[in-house]
Amino acid sequence: MANSSGAGPEAARVTDRIRDEILDGVRAPGSKLVERELADELGVSRVPVREALKALVAEGLVTLRPRTWAVVREFTSSDVADFTEVRGAFETLAFRLAAQRHSREGLQKLRTVLDAEFAAAEAGDAVAARRAAADFHEVVTELAGNRLLEEIGQITRSRMRWYLGQHDDLVGVARQHADLFDAIARRDLAEVERQAADHLKTSMLLQQEHASRTAPEGEPTELSRAPALTHDTDDTVWYTVSSPIHADSPHSSVRRVTSLAATCPILVYHLAMEKENLLVTNVRPWGADAVDVVITGDTITEVRPATPDAAPATETTTVVDGGGKLALPGFINAHAHVDKSWWGQPWVSYGGEATTQGRIAHERAQRDKYGIPSAHGTERVLREFLRHGTTATRTHVDVDLGVGLDGITNVRTAADRLGGAVEVEIVAFPQDGVIRRDGVLKLLDAAADAGAHSIGGIDPCAIDRDPVAQLDGLFEIAERRGCGIDIHLHSGGDLAAFEYELIIDRTRRAGLAGKVNVSHGFGLGQLTADRQTALVEQFGELGISWTTVAPTGSAPLPWRTMLDRGMGLGLGTDGIRDLWSPYGDGDILQVALDFAKLHRVRYDEDFVAVARLATSSAAGFVHRSVHDVTVGARADLVLVDAENVPDAIVRAPRRDLVIAGGCVVASDGEVTV
Repeated sequence: MANSSGAGPEAARVTDRIRDEILDGVRAPGSKLVERELADELGVSRVPVREALKALVAEGLVTLRPRTWAVVREFTSSDVADFTEVRGAFETLAFRLAAQRHSREGLQKLRTVLDAEFAAAEAGDAVAARRAAADFHEVVTELAGNRLLEEIGQITRSRMRWYLGQHDDLVGVARQHADLFDAIARRDLAEVERQAADHLKTSMLLQQEHASRTAPEGEPTELSRAPALTHDTDDTVWYTVSSPIHADSPHSSVRRVTSLAATCPILVYHLAMEKENLLVTNVRPWGADAVDVVITGDTITEVRPATPDAAPATETTTVVDGGGKLALPGFINAHAHVDKSWWGQPWVSYGGEATTQGRIAHERAQRDKYGIPSAHGTERVLREFLRHGTTATRTHVDVDLGVGLDGITNVRTAADRLGGAVEVEIVAFPQDGVIRRDGVLKLLDAAADAGAHSIGGIDPCAIDRDPVAQLDGLFEIAERRGCGIDIHLHSGGDLAAFEYELIIDRTRRAGLAGKVNVSHGFGLGQLTADRQTALVEQFGELGISWTTVAPTGSAPLPWRTMLDRGMGLGLGTDGIRDLWSPYGDGDILQVALDFAKLHRVRYDEDFVAVARLATSSAAGFVHRSVHDVTVGARADLVLVDAENVPDAIVRAPRRDLVIAGGCVVASDGEVTV
């Protein structure tokens, strides 16, 4: 059952060969597909290989990485959830129509495929059995006698064949197909629908087991996460933050759903996501008295004193028992580089010179080797953000002559895969300089035109050695496009002060008050108190904000003066396990602890102020007017087992529950989306 009729004979043969090897697991997800190597292996020129890779990209089995090799697509939990939803709708219709419309010849063809599946399954031939199982579904679609349904099936054919092959119970699947065959043959529509629903559920369970079995040792699969569920009625789903409900619960509905949660978290997740409202009971915002938080859609609509038995008797409400835990707004990572990480790959040893110029050169030389940037790598980082309670981020994304705007595309793709759980604001960042590389200003302009919230710059004196030209170029784009500017400044002492004064002047002349941010700005802490105060007053007047990653050994910032003068001050993780540094885990609460230590925070009110830098006070960095546990805010909540805010910062405990946009996205320290 080939799928390459549109290609030339040689290209079709190569396409079929590579496709089969991907679907059969010979070529693992993420493995490289290099034209020259494939041509040598298959004994053909590079032309049919190139055509084959294009075809497989269109089929959704291969991902192209610009200016480097292609790779076998790594399907995420979001992809599998998409397949499950589409398959449920598609196959329910296909099986029903097949039962109504099949011919004798068609039924015999289905019988032949089923016999082949049983023979392979009983012989333990996994490849042949999985291929036959996928063939069974395709023949059912043929029997349905609906041309449009067949066309839709062809569009998703390869991806669905991959999905249908993700199981290990060869005989069990064949038996379910036999039951479906019998119901189709009898034209028993009610039985067909029941069998189809059971088959879909079983397939999801088997897919989860297969993913767990084939995951690298010690690495949990993305599909193995689910919050514990209980049911008191058929109308209200309960999440229990502290511990799961066991299968020996006296409630029959608890046994049924908990069994499903243990083996099929995607379905459990979607059961919760289908609820329109959320009620979070018995939580302590900022350590205050316990309240119940009512969430409608993605917005907090009511915060009321906690009451026992607060669950409403409606079908559209999911109830989360907060267990009296401390509640904070979702964390805001105001300075990240989510496109640059090798998180999830084998350890990458530090290399290159330990200077800004040295790090730039090393990254440029090595990033292709590690597939940087990529949507999959970015998604891994965003998942770590969610695990640690970050629900919004301002991220710098490399824009240069080597990657163009590909990094921005990858970041947006990764954010979309998570369904907006992490809201991402993009800064187009010229890591390699602005003026010293012809064409970079044009790329920044194109990024702003394509919707980047801000454009970046870096060390006008040290990198470009022409501060006037760099700043003039950046401010011209920002003024014309209406975007912001977020500029990395690493210089110290008098040189730092000189750059700050240039930025103040440009901001005032361009009328960009409230649209300029300085990232890092280590030099501010090195100046005398009088110079700091004079600069901070001008920063506050012009709405120039500041983001810091609180690096060990840097000079403390005059942070209280900055806040008193109305400056925005945000915390960020910077790069996370990338070619600049092996450090970082994406936990902004840990950064808050580092900031508190660096600035010798001791008093409770100061700990609370630091926590606000990582949450409510950082709203402006992601263009939110309000971000808190309050009516009208986006429903982003983090629950932690802590006595109060200072305790939460000092211990940085596990995030027991994370809610983003009104949806539970992490539970017991693990991501559930």
